[in-house]
Amino acid sequence: FGRGRRLAEAMQNKFGIPWEEIAYPYGLEGMKELWNILERQFGCNYRKECEESERKLESRLLPLYPFLESFYHKNFVVYTDRSRANGIKRFLEEELGMRCVYDKRQGEKLDPEEIKASDAALFFGSTQERDICQRYGIPLIRICYPSVDKLWLESDSRIGVEGTLQFIQEMINQCLAEWSDVRQ
Repeated sequence: FGRGRRLAEAMQNKFGIPWEEIAYPYGLEGMKELWNILERQFGCNYRKECEESERKLESRLLPLYPFLESFYHKNFVVYTDRSRANGIKRFLEEELGMRCVYDKRQGEKLDPEEIKASDAALFFGSTQERDICQRYGIPLIRICYPSVDKLWLESDSRIGVEGTLQFIQEMINQCLAEWSDVRQ
């Protein structure tokens, strides 16, 4: 998922182990991409798992549709590493119908005026962007490190059916908290 590239290259050179770099597998399409790679590399068939995940996700998201509709055509900002950025942009644009209006990698300089002018409804980054988000009233969704103001458990995945549901729930809750002026 973008990290460990040097290790993967070394393992391929020394042991002949193939590898592929893919975007972080957020959402259903991210899961499908990962399953396709596993099928191609190992000859496994994940069609049944894919169909089951699609049904489960669809049924569990049904009660959230009124909230999900509010994300449609909304702008968002991404400030993270490359693999997470590519994965989150694909998920938000293709699966939730949102628009990326500001996209930088961690370490690049953020322009507060561009962020303010972007009319972003959500900001995907780390704890370090909390002040700018609070200044402009943009809900911050922490998707990368450092995240020192929120507890993360290993079981708090952002991938798979449960991870996608947790992720969408966090997006909705952060928006509700911002809109009701209750900080989390």
